[in-house]
Amino acid sequence: MKKTFFTFLFLSLVLSINSQTIFGKWNSKNEAGTVDSVLEVYEKNGKAYAKVVEILNPARKNALCVDCEGEYKDKPILGLDILSRIRKR
Repeated sequence: MKKTFFTFLFLSLVLSINSQTIFGKWNSKNEAGTVDSVLEVYEKNGKAYAKVVEILNPARKNALCVDCEGEYKDKPILGLDILSRIRKR
């Protein structure tokens, strides 16, 4: 999950440098390089948010985030907010 987050964050920074938008749907790849989920980045009240909107592996559709901390611990990964209230400086 951390690797996915940092990959996503890096892509977001690269795209914002090129004046392209980060908003929309993004494929998230696993360690093997295959797409395993779809993330949606959206804007709300001038801030960026992202959540998991699709899990491609049928066996993981109901997976829980066992590595998460705090309020997200043991919550379903599908629908999980992975970015919240990010704003441009």
